[in-house]
Amino acid sequence: MDILSEIKEKIIQVEPEAEVYLFGSRARNDFNEDSDWDLLILLPGEVNESRKTEIIRSLLKLELDYNIIFNRIIHSKDFWENNILLKQSPFYENVQKDAILL
Repeated sequence: MDILSEIKEKIIQVEPEAEVYLFGSRARNDFNEDSDWDLLILLPGEVNESRKTEIIRSLLKLELDYNIIFNRIIHSKDFWENNILLKQSPFYENVQKDAILL
């Protein structure tokens, strides 16, 4: 199993309805060996610290096994799709341009 499949599998185990996107240098294929893995994780409903912690824990073993670092951005799907200030940010535009659904 490749790393992207493992990432999705680990997240889906704790959040079955999550949408997981790879973005940034790994998605653009212009990364180097030290690049982190940028993940946008969108969840249905309210996102609280407990849900975020479960996702972070689910990915910890992969980080240790592969000696990699995940940059996890975790939001509700509603926030991502409807927040006007977010949608006006360069970050949002870059993610929309680069993101790959896992």
